[in-house]
Amino acid sequence: LCETTMARKDVDSLLFSCCDFSGVGVGSLLQPHEYLLLNPQLCDFLTASIIYSRGQTGHLKSDRLLEEVHEGRRRAKQGKRLVLGYFSSDFAAHATSHLLKGSFPLHDKGKVSLRCLNLGHSNASEFWQVEISRDCNMTHVDPLMPVDLAVQQIRRLNIDVLLNLNGWTAGHRSDVLSYKVAPVQATYLGYPGTMGAKYMDFFITDIVATTPEISLSFSEKLVVLPGCYYIN
Repeated sequence: LCETTMARKDVDSLLFSCCDFSGVGVGSLLQPHEYLLLNPQLCDFLTASIIYSRGQTGHLKSDRLLEEVHEGRRRAKQGKRLVLGYFSSDFAAHATSHLLKGSFPLHDKGKVSLRCLNLGHSNASEFWQVEISRDCNMTHVDPLMPVDLAVQQIRRLNIDVLLNLNGWTAGHRSDVLSYKVAPVQATYLGYPGTMGAKYMDFFITDIVATTPEISLSFSEKLVVLPGCYYIN
């Protein structure tokens, strides 16, 4: 038999150490939602997200030169179709694809050019990739590709708005996003909380999923859709 009272104290002591955000330390090893699972009273989710994002991606290139490049692209795009990219490792038999597939035919193709950046393995779930490719140009980004090569590949697509469907879930390539590969980068659908990352500009949600009481727990600006943010 074990002494559960002492065990509980030991666990709490460890959790306090993990949630001590005075430095990165062990805290950066746990994803933000893992903190909440362990003990939601001990941790500030936004702070946990910020610390985790720093530990995962230290390559932010949002310097003045890059902003000038993006501004030049915005001016050049005036009167032309917006290039909208969906960035995900879940273009497969996955809930994200089930929820999203019906949205692609609804885009106004006269105003928007669609790109799906597939971070999964090229030979995985071919059926889903064919289905999605009917309405969205599919580009494969090798999940094992070095970050600098992935950044170059995506920037060549000249995407104006990039929707990150992964957040911090498995298969994410936030190391690529941290190079600000599109002028506007937003989190949508696949991850229900803040990423705490400077390179993510917006979080797309609705008033039910993200109530006013928790809106301050986001580093991103909130885009609150009317009705439900689920498309299906």
